[in-house]
Amino acid sequence: QILAHRYNAKLPTVITTAKLMDSFDGRIRSRLTDPEISRVVAVVGYASEVVNRLMGLSFDLIRRMTFETFNVQPYSPEDSRRFEQRNGGQSVNLGHVHGVVRNFVMDPQQRKWLVLLGIHGCGKTHLAAAMANERLQRGLPTLFIVTPDLLDALRASFGGDGSGTYDKVFYEVRAAPFLILDDFGAQSATAWAKEKLYQILNYRYNAQLPTVITTNLALEEIDPPLQSRMSDQEYCGVLAVLAPDYRKTRGSLWRSRAR
Repeated sequence: QILAHRYNAKLPTVITTAKLMDSFDGRIRSRLTDPEISRVVAVVGYASEVVNRLMGLSFDLIRRMTFETFNVQPYSPEDSRRFEQRNGGQSVNLGHVHGVVRNFVMDPQQRKWLVLLGIHGCGKTHLAAAMANERLQRGLPTLFIVTPDLLDALRASFGGDGSGTYDKVFYEVRAAPFLILDDFGAQSATAWAKEKLYQILNYRYNAQLPTVITTNLALEEIDPPLQSRMSDQEYCGVLAVLAPDYRKTRGSLWRSRAR
């Protein structure tokens, strides 16, 4: 009654809760999630200050890149035709990918892992950030990390002051309820980096923890142990994002308009 009155009167109200949004009664949930009246902010906290900082690096990206702001037809007909000619007749599939990704984030139990393959600028990071945005809006714990940043943080905390910083970072990333690793493959290909990523992803594979990976690499270019896990069709979905680099095509469009 209190919340219904304040909702109808549009009175400023702040609510804090440890409950997941989906666990509220439908009448209350509908008011709390009304985008015209209410804003839901997930305060994501981790035991490790380093992990909090890594998540904070991507916060603005996650806030801006939603499923609603993802344009499934951003290219001109000329750019789309040129892309098909260069890729053996394969057409831009952003609409299909958008639907698959959105279905996955709503029910990641259907298939625990999702790997998005594609060139720079094709929309992978936007879709990955939109997944994080969607889950955080629903109050679901989610960790979005750029892979090279993760490895830099692990190196910096390794063998440090004896406070267990490295162990905390490694454990929290490895055991996150929903992990998104963006730009996998952009990291330095040292033996140490390969080992750490294998340990993280092998743990998540065996524990069947929902994981999303974006990469510019072809599946065949990924190290065989991880490639084998990503190729498990019962467990992992591999989705090629077919689209030209949006940044370049947008630039050409602006130049043509300027003429």
